Amino acid sequence: MVAWWIILGSWVGGELGVRLASLIFWTLGGWLFVHLAQPAPATAAVLWYALLPLSSFSSFLALPDAPLCFFTLAFLYALERYLRENTLLSGAAVAVAAAGLLYSKYHGLLIIGTAVLANLQWVRTRRFWACALFGLVLLIPHLYWQWSHGWVSVTYHIVERGRDYEFDWFRVVKFIGTQLVLPGLLLGPWAWTQFAKTPATTPFERTLKAIVLVTVGFFFLSIFRTKVHWNWTSAAYLALAVFLLRRNVHPLMGKVPATLMAISLVLLIIFRVFSVLPISGLPISGLKVAGFKAKTHGWKVWTESLMKDYPECRWTANSYSVASKLSFYSGVTVPSLNIRSRPNQFDLWELEQPYLEQEVCHLDDQQLFPGVALLTPEGRPLTLVKGSSVGTLRKMKTP
Repeated sequence: MVAWWIILGSWVGGELGVRLASLIFWTLGGWLFVHLAQPAPATAAVLWYALLPLSSFSSFLALPDAPLCFFTLAFLYALERYLRENTLLSGAAVAVAAAGLLYSKYHGLLIIGTAVLANLQWVRTRRFWACALFGLVLLIPHLYWQWSHGWVSVTYHIVERGRDYEFDWFRVVKFIGTQLVLPGLLLGPWAWTQFAKTPATTPFERTLKAIVLVTVGFFFLSIFRTKVHWNWTSAAYLALAVFLLRRNVHPLMGKVPATLMAISLVLLIIFRVFSVLPISGLPISGLKVAGFKAKTHGWKVWTESLMKDYPECRWTANSYSVASKLSFYSGVTVPSLNIRSRPNQFDLWELEQPYLEQEVCHLDDQQLFPGVALLTPEGRPLTLVKGSSVGTLRKMKTP
């Protein structure tokens, strides 16, 4: 889905084109959030929406989480109407939003499955099955793609992802600490306390509570078998905030939560300024704000410098991130070889095939080969390996 969003903005060109759809849909998501939050004051809803960390990042970063956040809100909006009206049209809207969720990230299956389990009476109605069939039809292109590619991404997530995973208890502590702040930075512990104290009074509110508990609980248990990223629970906190706001429990209702919200908003604004704007006199490449390395600056200049210093090179990389940025800023397709790295879309594209027997300049992020030491704009070490073909590099790789 995020690729389609980027294509939507491609007519603008440049970095703005990449981010444009994310910004537009973040704004539309805010409109849905405010409507879902009623009867809470719109001011409280807008401020909380802006404060949710991943929601805020989705307004300027082209990440798969951006469409996930938008379609989560679209799904909740359609679901609330379906529970209230129980019409075929509102059910079809739920199916469309559900398809959008699954096209965004497979994590959407948790939200959809939890909603169904929280409303099992649906399965006894023809309308539910008609809407489910409609949603399945919308997913046919993706299901066909999965079938024609051997269910590659499904197999990866179920079987391969946790194959070399080493569990340690620090991951549990880190996960719990992260989840405490995700509902709104300093406001997070207050939000969790209010969530635990506030009862659900309607089917929709019970569904919201279930989505939060199942999503966070699922990924907590997943820590014991695979690496879990902090952003995977992002959709749960949209549901948590909507639940509390609908119960008219919001940060503006008391001095302490209002103060925590104000401080958190100031911290978020500072973070946004440091991570988005190039600030003169500060080493952006090494700057850390709340443990996050600035990754949004310097790639254009770095790429131009690399191309100028090595004009004879045919480029390959070993990181999909480096390959993508190099391709974007140079206008030249750069394959990612993924030697001893996790599989990704580059493995399916096989862009390196023309270079199997040709010498390339390879940017190695695993320190597998000798070569010239380089640093990416955010300070990540790379090794420039010259004079070998793709086939030779793969034979030389460390087992």
